[in-house]
Amino acid sequence: MKKNIPLLLLVLSVSLVMQTSCYLDDLSIHANPQEPGPVLYLKYPSGGGIFNVGDTIEVTWTSSKPAGPLKLRLFEKSTIIDSILNIPDLGYYKYYIPVHIVPSPNCYLTIESQEFKDVRASTGISFRISPNFSGTWVHNNFNQTGLQISLNTVFKNDTLSGSGTLRFNSPAGTGYASYEEPVTIGAYSIRYPLVFFTLYSPTRKFNFEGKYNKVWNRISGRLFEIVDSVYGVLTGHCDLIKQD
Repeated sequence: MKKNIPLLLLVLSVSLVMQTSCYLDDLSIHANPQEPGPVLYLKYPSGGGIFNVGDTIEVTWTSSKPAGPLKLRLFEKSTIIDSILNIPDLGYYKYYIPVHIVPSPNCYLTIESQEFKDVRASTGISFRISPNFSGTWVHNNFNQTGLQISLNTVFKNDTLSGSGTLRFNSPAGTGYASYEEPVTIGAYSIRYPLVFFTLYSPTRKFNFEGKYNKVWNRISGRLFEIVDSVYGVLTGHCDLIKQD
């Protein structure tokens, strides 16, 4: 009896070389290599940086092939906190961090294809979004406490500095003297979304602690004034409002 094994091996060999399909009894061989899809690589931000709410990030990426319209997503750990659709695949996009974003040290940013599944690029490690402490702040409730504060602050790379003026308009009959003092921000600590700082003046020291609300343009807290032994300690509530 003649064996068919050499013929089978020959057919298999020819089929693989020619990248065609052949059929022999119940055996079928298909050579149908798929062309790879686009690959995205996020160049910036790569992670580890520090941004403030209200900042604009120059997001840049490369694509091996056109990936079609993209979507940008901002994550806090594994939760999506912002998403922008239909970004053209141009390799760059100016992303404005919304002011309502809750600051966090564990943020990630991704660029994803809307057409090709699993085509995405992400920051390798987390980056930080901080409150935007920079700006001009004023006390909004002068009549209740007699305290008036104006501060110009700069907050960059987790460093807070600033100076301004504190005025105390003593209510009638209290026995306190009115005064005006130049103040500077001294020691501070930031535990998001809380900020604690001390205002120094030439003759007095003021401890302020505040908590930002969700729109990040107000500090609500308490101002503790340390005065001399004649007046003792004067305490007043304080809201600082960020000016445009």
